[in-house]
Amino acid sequence: HPKALPSDDVAQATRGLGLATETTATVEEALARGLQVAREQGAVLLATGSLFVAAGVRVAFTGQPWWQAPLYALDAAQTGAGLV
Repeated sequence: HPKALPSDDVAQATRGLGLATETTATVEEALARGLQVAREQGAVLLATGSLFVAAGVRVAFTGQPWWQAPLYALDAAQTGAGLV
């Protein structure tokens, strides 16, 4: 799948689903913050280079609804790629 989405677009789509987002300056800062939130909430943190893989694993692990469809649509609109 294409991975052309800027982080601001991913954050906007995520917020549109009612999920919180945070901006960090570095990948290391983002992972540290993710670990902090996971500890505070007793959650599991999955770090992956692909938002789409993370979303799929989240569904498999938690059984919660699939939420990457809006991101696929936004990605396809920006790249002209078809959805697969």
